Formats: sequence, structure tokens, C-alpha cells
Amino acid sequence: MDGGRKAGYGVFGTRDERFRLIVENVTDMIAVLDNEGTILYASPSHTQVLGRDPAFYEGVSSYEFIHPNDAHSVRDLIARMHITKEQAQIEFQFQSEFGWKQIEVRGMPVLSDVGDIDGFVIVGRDISVRKEAERRLEESEQRYKSLYEQNIDAVFSYDTEGKFMGGNPAWEALTGYSEAELTGNGSTHHLIPAEDFDRINMHLQKALRGEAQFFEMTFLHKQGYRVHASVTNVPILVNEQIVGVFGIAKDITKRKRDEQMIYHLAYHDPLTNLPNRRLFLDRLQYALEDARESQQNVAVLMLDLDRFKVVNESLGHAIGDQILQEVAERLHSCIAPEHTVARLGGDEFALLMPSLLDPDLAVETAQRILNAFTPPILVAGYEFHITASIGIAIFPEDGCDVNTLLKHADTAMYIAKDQGKNNFQLNRAGKNKQVFEYMELENDLRKALEREQFVVYYQPQININTGFVIGVEALVRWQHPERGLVSPAQFIPLAEETGLIAQISEWVMREACRQARQWQVEKSQYFKVSVNLSSSQFQQMDLVDKVRRILQETELHPQYLDLEITESIAMHNIDFVIAKLKLLELLGVHISIDDFGTGFSSLSYLKKFPIHTLKIDRSFIQDITTDPDDASIVTAIRWMARSLNLDVVVEGVETHEQLEFLRTIDCDKVQGYFYCKPVPAREFERLVTLGELMI
Repeated sequence: MDGGRKAGYGVFGTRDERFRLIVENVTDMIAVLDNEGTILYASPSHTQVLGRDPAFYEGVSSYEFIHPNDAHSVRDLIARMHITKEQAQIEFQFQSEFGWKQIEVRGMPVLSDVGDIDGFVIVGRDISVRKEAERRLEESEQRYKSLYEQNIDAVFSYDTEGKFMGGNPAWEALTGYSEAELTGNGSTHHLIPAEDFDRINMHLQKALRGEAQFFEMTFLHKQGYRVHASVTNVPILVNEQIVGVFGIAKDITKRKRDEQMIYHLAYHDPLTNLPNRRLFLDRLQYALEDARESQQNVAVLMLDLDRFKVVNESLGHAIGDQILQEVAERLHSCIAPEHTVARLGGDEFALLMPSLLDPDLAVETAQRILNAFTPPILVAGYEFHITASIGIAIFPEDGCDVNTLLKHADTAMYIAKDQGKNNFQLNRAGKNKQVFEYMELENDLRKALEREQFVVYYQPQININTGFVIGVEALVRWQHPERGLVSPAQFIPLAEETGLIAQISEWVMREACRQARQWQVEKSQYFKVSVNLSSSQFQQMDLVDKVRRILQETELHPQYLDLEITESIAMHNIDFVIAKLKLLELLGVHISIDDFGTGFSSLSYLKKFPIHTLKIDRSFIQDITTDPDDASIVTAIRWMARSLNLDVVVEGVETHEQLEFLRTIDCDKVQGYFYCKPVPAREFERLVTLGELMI
């Protein structure tokens, strides 16, 4: 690639091969300009459109080719873009081998790390044909008829009341609706998204007042998908009176997709597909501005992988890149949708947590990230035990601007490295107190079992067709004598880190089986009780013997015990898992896969597991009535389970709308706050007695 092209790509801060493939294979002209308007790069499509080799334009000021009548407007537009830093659109005449051509141009500023404009990406299209078509439209009704019928762009018209009067064949191709389907009542409201209706109507009214309009909009196609179009509206004049509006719409869906791809490449890391430094800084700045108004906190976490350079230097960047991709996946799994995790470069990552009501959530997130790196990363037959050091800074205590927060988070990260790596540190005056409290919590946790501070809460599973309880899930809670009810989000990760989780899980299983048997004897209430098996508990060689012993001690028949394992447990050492599950199945217990859909289960292995139920994770249910992807995933899991003769329980059901959707796809077993939150055993019995829960 020659110097001009290298300089052009340089505006984006990347030499990503995908960028080159896009710009060199689209029909629109794409150019990269510096701040002064000099053309740094011109795409190959310039040859087809303008008749000259791209090299002819590179290194030359774009104003050399712009018609003198249009140069002033172009300069004004660029000046406005320097102020607004937003994309803009303009039409002007541009010199070609064949003479002056009318070009439609969209300019997009490229911002530096500090928010300054480094240059511009220009997407241009030859609209000379369209402009000529519009002129002919005004000149002759006969010519209009030919243009109307044969035009590859959609041509349509409205009367002065906004009633649809007709559309050409290209209109039908664009929208899916024939002319006859729309001229009946004259309404095209159903073709326009609700959020765009006022804007589109405004353009129509301006055209009816004699002002030609050019704008972009989205059509709702008859088949349900969206079509992006550039639209020209011009008034229809008969005897110097406006009698309606002509419209010409061109499908620009592909162009929009290309523009989105270019934007994505400019603001995302090509290796991990995470936001890059530029996008992270932009979101952080916005989060701080919003936090000042709402008086909330913002957390910044800086993360650096420990001893990662050794991997790169010893095994090569190919292995290192795969590890970084897995690291990105694990980090992303630890954050909420409103959070941002970015790769800043090398093995350095950053996490943004905006609008925090409780700064301690940053600490919980940091611990969750450290726990996520506990399982080794498998690459090319190697097991890599990757750890990370994390620094945390909180707005406004640790800084009120971007640079100060980043500096303090970075400092805290290096303190974490100095203190042995694989930990997190807060960069504030109370950080020693935080560390002390964390150690104190660990000491209290070690005493909690012997002091009988754990309690089991029960959340019912309901058959939505009958309203009856078909089972309960046993969930552990810690009733601390001084701290009160400690959140599982605080002590479960700590229990896993300290190795206490297996003992706690065994106690929960014994207590849940005892309670289930007590309900059978005293209340004649027979239903399954579900207990979660932790990863360390599942790995125990004597797990099957322990389960058998607990069932014997509590006199609970195995058919009433449901053991839940997560997808991550199921997919680790497949042969071991299958063998262990078969031994448990021989006991007669029920086996479920918990949080299904959040891991990477292979269907080829899933059918081999001796399991009975899939529990669909709550993360897919939250937006199931508004997110088509979530709805499709849940529907697919339901029918896949049916084909494998597996039962399905849906977790996290909280609204009537969610329940009704699940009813439509024949998911009849649910669990969630819509029916009942987790409650102690006595409260569960009270709800049954009052008739709020039916057994």
C-alpha cells in the first residue's frame, strides 16, 4: 500500500484488514481528509464514478475539484462540523473526467483521544442521474410516466391532505406493499416507525408549502424488517398551484450498514471487539456529566493481567491473542448491560460503572472478575492460569474529571500488583478499612457454619396452568448477628475463594432434604426440592456417597431431590461430568442444568448428559417481551428441550407480560418474584396456609 493510503487509514488509528476490504469493495466513493480538506485516501470506486485513478486525488486539496459556486457552502459545513463534532450531509458539483458531477456527500468527523477532530471520513455518491431525473420530472408528464414506471428508485405521491395517491413498481419492492393495497384508504402510517412519524410529517408539510425536502428515513417493510432510505420530496405544481407531493426513495440499507461498520472499526478493538480507548473515554466523560446532575457515583476499574508478557514472549502473540479474546469474554460476562468494559491496549482493560447508587458494587464487581479467572483458560492444548490486578477509583471521592479518575485507578492497580497480584485495591483514604472489613468478613464466614448462622430460604416453582407448587429451590442466606442478612453476592464469592463453599453447599443440601421430609410427614406436601451443587462440591470424589448418606439420614426419597449444576460445571471435563451424573442418576435423584443459555453447551454433549430439566437463566427473561433476540433464544431452548425429552423451568419471571409470553410457547413451569420471592420455611408454610400458594 502506498504512503497516501497508509496516511488515510491512520486517521482511524488502525490498519485493520477489514477496513480495507470494506472501503475497496463498496460502490460509494469513500475518502479520508485531514483537517484542512486535503485528500489523504480515495477508494477505488472513484475510478468508476469520476473516471480518474484514486491516486489523482490523493495529496490534493478537495477544494481543487469542488465547483466554485459550492466551495463556500462546503467550507461552512466543515466549520460547523468542527464545532458540533457531528456528521453532516451536503450536495455539490465535483469535477470528473466527464465534466461536473453532482455528488451527495456524508461527512463524519474522526475524533482523537482528547475529543479533537483528527480528520474526516467522506462517503460520496454520484447523484447526477437522480438530479437529472428530478429535472425531467418537472419538464414533461410523458417523460415522468416513463421515469415513474422504469425508475429503479421508488417513486410515490401524496395529495394535499397527505393521502397516498400511488407508487411505482420500485415502491412495491422497497416497502412490500402494492399500489392497490395503499390507495384504498390512502394511509401509509403503518409504514413509518412511531418515533419517526412527527419528523416525516414535518417534511411532508414543508414540501406542500413549496419547499423541496431531502432526508433519510426508515420504512417498515410488509415482511417485518426495516429498510433505510434517502428520500426526496418535491411539490407537484399544476397551473402554478401545489396539488400534492412527489417522493423519490432510494434504498440505502447497505450504505447504512457500511457506515456502521466503519464507525465500529473506529471505536472498537479489532481483536476482542470490545470498545477501545477512544470510546471508553467518550462514555466516561458522558457518565461524569450525568453523575454531576444526578449526584450519583461513577466507578472506574483498571485491570492488568499478571505476568501476561511472559506468555506472549514464550509462546508467541497468536496464543496471547486467543487468551486476550477469552479474557474479554469473561470480563463481559461479569458486567451489567449498562456498564462498559474496554481494551485500552496490550493486556490492559478498563471497566466503567455509571450511575452507581452504592459504590460498594464496584468492589463486588472486582471480586466477581477475579473469581471469573479462577478456571484455567484452555488454548492450543495448554492450560493457562491467568490472574489480574485491579485498581478502583470512585467519582467524586477520587476525582471529578476523566484524567484524575484514570490516574487514581491506575495507581490503585499498581498497588494491587505490589501487594502480590490477583487482587483489587481502592484508591481512597478508607481503602485500608475496606481491606480490614473484607478480612473480617472472611473470618466471620469461617465461623458461621459452627455458629449456625446460615438459613435456607425457599422459592417455589409454579405450574402456570394449574397454579400449584411443583417444587421449591433451596437458597442459602447468612444471618449475621451484627451485619444482619448478608447478601449472597458478598459471601458466596468469598466462600468460593476460601474453599468453604463445599461445606456450605453440603449443609444446605442436608437442611433442604430434612425440611422437605418434614413437610411430607407433617403437612402431607410432596414436591421436589432443588439444591445447587457448587463446582468444588461436584469435583469431590465422594459426592455420590454424601448424597446417598444425606438421603438416608433425612429419610427423603431420592425422587424428591433435584440437584442443579451450572453449564460451566457441565462443560468442564465432559467425561468426568457424564460419569458422575450417571452415578447420581442411579441414586434416583433428579438432575437439572441451572442458568442454561449463559454458557457454551454443545448439543452433542447435552444429549449425552443424564439430565431431566433445563432451567433457563433469568437474563433472557428480563427483556423477553421487548427484545426479539431474547424471545427467540427462550423459544429455541423450549423446543430443543422438548425434542430431547427434557423439562424446562424458567427463572426470573417478574411480570404478567413475561408469564403470558411463556404461556404462548408452552413453558408452563416458572420461578420468580411474580409468584413469590425466596422466603424462610415458616413463611413458606404461612403462604400455603393462607392459600397464596397452592400445593
